[in-house]
Amino acid sequence: MEYNNKKDGTSISASENTLKKRTDYESSQVERDKENGKITVTVTRLSYIPIAVYKAYVKMALTLMDKEDFKHFSKTVDWIKQSDHTINTWFTSLCVLTKTVPGLHVFPYPQIDILFRLPDAPTDMPYALLILCTVNQVIQLIVPHSDMEEGFKRYVTEVKRLFLIPHPKLLGPGKIKAYNWSGHEIVRDETFQQTIASDQIKEEVLIEGFNEVTGEWDVVFKYDS
Repeated sequence: MEYNNKKDGTSISASENTLKKRTDYESSQVERDKENGKITVTVTRLSYIPIAVYKAYVKMALTLMDKEDFKHFSKTVDWIKQSDHTINTWFTSLCVLTKTVPGLHVFPYPQIDILFRLPDAPTDMPYALLILCTVNQVIQLIVPHSDMEEGFKRYVTEVKRLFLIPHPKLLGPGKIKAYNWSGHEIVRDETFQQTIASDQIKEEVLIEGFNEVTGEWDVVFKYDS
């Protein structure tokens, strides 16, 4: 995990079991809860377009499919290629489920699973799901525009509700967040928090000095868990 904010000179990085933070001494971007063994990091995301991010994940899924599965997603390829995100929209919201798993590097290497609906399963279920696990985050989304989703489309249209079943293991017990990434406008200055839990947190000041970028007195903290 790595975060750099050129505006205020703040940087946060994680390597193995160590979290390093460079920031103004009074900054509240990293809150330390030694009693409960938690560190909460608040950062500002880079600007992004929700539907463009969704398309990027879907492109990843298509890249990993074999030819037999890929043949059902020709309309998905056309949708991804469309630079005008207001054209060829899907029939329902582009819903994403996410979960943050406590720890610095729960998934040391990216883990990608593509799940397909079984031939004998009800057709009112999505045809394909992408599940991506990286660092300590799990993301689940539907691969849309398949030519095998007519039953699912009919069900959602009639019920007027999109119900996405979380992966029972990777998105099992714990807090799950749902997002709608259908938006095609740029999102700027969005903040989010991530809590890192550990049985033991040690804090050490590595560097202390004047930051010429911000004009503030900086401290570089090291947290070992």
